[in-house]
Amino acid sequence: MTTSDALTTDYQARSPQGKVAFAVLLSFAMMASTIAVPSFSVLSSFLLDDLGIGRTQLGWLVTVVSGVTAGLSPVAGRIADALGGRTTVLALFAMSVVVTLAIATAGSYGILLGVAVVAGILNSTGNPGTNKLIASAVPQGARGIVMGVKQSGVQAGIFLLGVLLPPLALALGWRTAVALVAAAPGLGLVLAARLLPSDRPTPSAAEASDMAADHPAAIRWIASYAFLMGAGNGGVMSFVPLYTQEELGFGVAAAGAAAATIGLVGVLSRIGWGTRVERVRHFALPLGLLAVLAAVSSASIGLAATTAWWLLWLGVLLAGVSVSAWNAVAMLAAVNESRVERAGRSSGLVVLGFMGGFTTSPVLFGYAVDATGSYALGWTGVTAAFMLGALLMVLWRLRTPAEVPAVAARR
Repeated sequence: MTTSDALTTDYQARSPQGKVAFAVLLSFAMMASTIAVPSFSVLSSFLLDDLGIGRTQLGWLVTVVSGVTAGLSPVAGRIADALGGRTTVLALFAMSVVVTLAIATAGSYGILLGVAVVAGILNSTGNPGTNKLIASAVPQGARGIVMGVKQSGVQAGIFLLGVLLPPLALALGWRTAVALVAAAPGLGLVLAARLLPSDRPTPSAAEASDMAADHPAAIRWIASYAFLMGAGNGGVMSFVPLYTQEELGFGVAAAGAAAATIGLVGVLSRIGWGTRVERVRHFALPLGLLAVLAAVSSASIGLAATTAWWLLWLGVLLAGVSVSAWNAVAMLAAVNESRVERAGRSSGLVVLGFMGGFTTSPVLFGYAVDATGSYALGWTGVTAAFMLGALLMVLWRLRTPAEVPAVAARR
């Protein structure tokens, strides 16, 4: 019996409460790995006042995190495959404590930029480490719900930080507020050490040779799709609040509500899509459908300024269902389309695609708005990226022999 077979047997023997605890802990790990960017966003006014920086400098913090994440995700995937998911997740929680405390104590913008680099390293470990654990410990057929819950952690973390940090910062000061947040990944470290199974790999010579091989074709399709969806995602998530205020004339509260709607619906959608899609014959179908829904979402948002205001709310609801949720399906596809011993590397390549698109699109979107004085070109570009993602999935399906299911046992 292989290590993975023993782990899946152990998972199947767990109580329902034990299975829930496993999924929730992985969700908690995803929150911890992405803690920096929402903290920068929520605390932006405090950072501008206290450190005397401008909006461009604030934007560079996010760009640095995203760029480092994109560049190091393949490396993080190889590390997760070599060390195992449990060790990677433990390191993730420990690094999250360090990053959070470093943000709280940063005395200058230069130090904060250094923290952003470390935060990018942290961010790059989230999906490879947690996906490696799912691939090793959870049998096919049960991965969908675990993946959905796990991926919902990113959206849940953004929501919780948005709700908790501002009042804490006003009451205690922003540095004390962020320092208190460090207790969360600290608790995660303790729980992970107690609850996560050891999956440290002992690959055979054949497996070691396989780990040096090229990625399966399916993973390259998914990573390319992730780039296009990341490009659209970056535009939507970066500009919906500002567009809501500048083009529709809504107030700050309404703009925040639009962004929060995407996040809250995204939490439920990631769980829902993850639960439903694992048994599909080919992942191109749900991924293509999500891309089409995302295109309808961005087109609705873009038309709201010239057609009808209610299209904004239709758009943000659909964005929660698609723009915020496709990642859960893509990560499940990456895990199921790769061998267990390569799950970390496959996840890292998909994250590279996603973050590559996400890093570049906000800059292009913003330039389009500044150059034309209108959001129309930006929303057109975002919609085009999503439609290209849908087309890519059609091509993937057409190039895959009909008799070969997308979800295949690859142990």
